[in-house]
Amino acid sequence: MDTETTLEQKKAQATDAAKHINAATLSARATIAARRFLEEKKNFTIKAINYECSAGTVELIARDEDGVLRFVKVNVAEGKLPEEPTSEADRKRLERIALSYLAENEELPGGIAFDCVSMAAIRSKGELKKAMLKYHSNLFN
Repeated sequence: MDTETTLEQKKAQATDAAKHINAATLSARATIAARRFLEEKKNFTIKAINYECSAGTVELIARDEDGVLRFVKVNVAEGKLPEEPTSEADRKRLERIALSYLAENEELPGGIAFDCVSMAAIRSKGELKKAMLKYHSNLFN
């Protein structure tokens, strides 16, 4: 019995580890899908991917056709659309990230906006089968 229990525990641990690895991969795929969506459907120019500073990380920075610099969070959840970041703390963190980016880059934006792309991932038998994207423009207006 002890051998069977140990084997079942090892299988469960391996399954949990695979889910963890898949979650990281899922996040990366969501960022790629969001980038494609913004470039192909919104005609945005991607300026940075996974920009990181002391205030945090934003997955995408893009310039829209009007010259507005858009700081885009990408959120993913399985089986449902995740909540978009709309709290006061989220706004302040994104503003600090924007200030850091602007301090490091000489370009002048035609405005700044904070957006989010939410992705609902749909799995079947452990594999990602479909996804739905939702674009949230101007989160704090």
